[in-house]
Amino acid sequence: MSYRPLLYPNRNISSERYFEFEGGATLPLFWSTLFNEEVINKLKPKLEYVEKLSEGEYEIFNASDESISYFELEIGIENFRRNTEKGIDYISRLYPDYLPLYKDFIEFIAPENKDDFILINIFDFFQDTDNADDTSKFLLDTIQPIQQNDLYCEYNENLIFIVGYYEERFASYSKIYNDWIMRVEKQWEEEQHIWEKKERTMKYKILNFIQKQLPLITTILAGASLAFFFILAGKEKIYEVKTFILLPLSLCMLYISYKITK
Repeated sequence: MSYRPLLYPNRNISSERYFEFEGGATLPLFWSTLFNEEVINKLKPKLEYVEKLSEGEYEIFNASDESISYFELEIGIENFRRNTEKGIDYISRLYPDYLPLYKDFIEFIAPENKDDFILINIFDFFQDTDNADDTSKFLLDTIQPIQQNDLYCEYNENLIFIVGYYEERFASYSKIYNDWIMRVEKQWEEEQHIWEKKERTMKYKILNFIQKQLPLITTILAGASLAFFFILAGKEKIYEVKTFILLPLSLCMLYISYKITK
């Protein structure tokens, strides 16, 4: 199943400072430094409420706009400051190459006042199990490496696992991020070119092999057709097959083989 967690502010979508990051199959590293157990515990009662709804009640609830907040990790300005201070220490210890990018990231998304919140929508993770305890455990397991100063993931060179999918506004804000995107795209184009070149080379080798072996292939097929013709020679019921199909096919194959090898 493909998960798409989202990170965005509580600002109106028309705001100049609105942004929206999209994650992959798990929460990106930078996102996971933004919240702690307190934030998870605040969300859990909402997930428990949703879990207890009947199928019919859930369909009605999920169709309403108010349902969105039941799947959002809500990070206020004080929590954001505390968690990102620890995040800076964590990134500098284990992923020092990404520290400048991390600083750009938290500056870009930082709440401006007590009425601003950073929201992480984990609806797809909850929907996988429809269980509040499992979802809470998943979130706690996600932040555990950061709390214990352990490596977060082995895919630390993949942009999706660090920041998330491409965010245009952030690319305009952060030169580091934009340069990284350009470098990744260039690398992808080079890899694509190498792959296409290998594919063309493989096709050429296959076609060249077939061309060289064509006389042998046609000779074998002609011989097989003739052999089959003689095996069936005594069976009157299939006279038409022998006379009008197998014999002309065999002679045709022999002629092609002769012309190719000539």
